[in-house]
Amino acid sequence: MEQEIPPTSLLPSLSNPSIHQSFPTPTPKPSPYQPLMAAAIFSHFRYYERRMVAFFSNTCSIHFLGALLSLLLLLRHANAAAAASSKLPFREAPAFRNGKTCFSSSENTTIHIAMTLDANYLRGTMAAVLSILQHSTCPENVVFHFLWARQEPEVFSSIRSTFPYLNFKVYHFDITRVRGLISKSIRQALDQPLNYARIYLADILPQEVRR
Repeated sequence: MEQEIPPTSLLPSLSNPSIHQSFPTPTPKPSPYQPLMAAAIFSHFRYYERRMVAFFSNTCSIHFLGALLSLLLLLRHANAAAAASSKLPFREAPAFRNGKTCFSSSENTTIHIAMTLDANYLRGTMAAVLSILQHSTCPENVVFHFLWARQEPEVFSSIRSTFPYLNFKVYHFDITRVRGLISKSIRQALDQPLNYARIYLADILPQEVRR
C-alpha cells in the first residue's frame, strides 16, 4: 500500500534559503511618464527663474531711475541757483549823507577812489563800496572811478540799482596795453590784465581829477 503524500509537502518551504536564491527579487521598471515629469519640473523652474530675474531687474531699474531722477533734480536746482546768481541780485543800499562837520562837495573836498570792475568779482566790489560809504564821515564827497576791460551792462545796472545815490564813472581799460608784458611765471590770479590797470590811471582818469 502506497503512502499518501500530503499536498502541503509539495509546496516549497519559505524557510529554505536556497529557495530565495532561485527566485531573485525583480527590479521595478521605469515609468514612461518620468521624462515628462522631469521636463515639466525643469520648465517650471526656468519659468520662475525668469520671473525672479525680471523682478530683480525691474527693481534695479526702478532704483536706478530713482537715483537718476534725484540727480536731475539736483542739477536743476543748481542751474536755477547759478541763473539766480548770474542776475547779480543785491539789495538797495540806503542813502548815505554827510555829517555836520562836512563841507559842501567841491574839488578840494572830493575824495576820488579808483577800482577795477569785473562781473566775476562784483560781490567784492559791492562790499568794498558799501564799507567805504558806511565808514566815511562825508560819503557824499566820495567819487568812484571804475575801470573795466569789457562793457557789461548787467554789472552797470547792478551798481546803479544797489547804490542809487552813488557818484561814479566807468572807464574802459584796453587790455592790449599789458597783454604782452605779463610774465608767464606768475600765478593765474595775477595774470588778469585788470590787475595792472592802476599803472595807467594817470592816462585814463580825466584831467580834473587831481594827480
